[in-house]
Amino acid sequence: MPSALTFLQETDEHLEIFIAEDNPADVVWTEIVLRQLGIQYRLTIAEDGDDALAMITRSGRYSAHPKPDLILLDISLPRMTGPEILERLGGSFPHPCCVVTGSIVEKEAVLRLFRFHADCYIVKPITRDKIIDAMMTYDDLKPWVTRILKQEL
Repeated sequence: MPSALTFLQETDEHLEIFIAEDNPADVVWTEIVLRQLGIQYRLTIAEDGDDALAMITRSGRYSAHPKPDLILLDISLPRMTGPEILERLGGSFPHPCCVVTGSIVEKEAVLRLFRFHADCYIVKPITRDKIIDAMMTYDDLKPWVTRILKQEL
């Protein structure tokens, strides 16, 4: 069953974030990091590869979900791995922003296979700086990074 965590304050302007992660501790840690950024977001979670594919393509029980602004895709999901999901999507990835999480050992193979920009791959544990670096690779997310950095001044 999909779950959604929401951290929204006074306005409806927020980032729609999809996370495909089977480790509850990593989900909790990611939410802690997102809260530290001081942005408003809605987090939708898939716990296995089948749900992740449905979530990314917004099909099945995810069909009514809004388009994500950021996708955090774990590399080692049950039922279907992150690379298998990306292979199924082929060159027609339906969303402009996808960050793949995994170990340092897997990073180079995934980068070669899918030609992601280096900042689009976050090696666990997720940190504030890693999320900001990944967001900066996408023009649509740069205004959010500007807000985050202005809040820190």
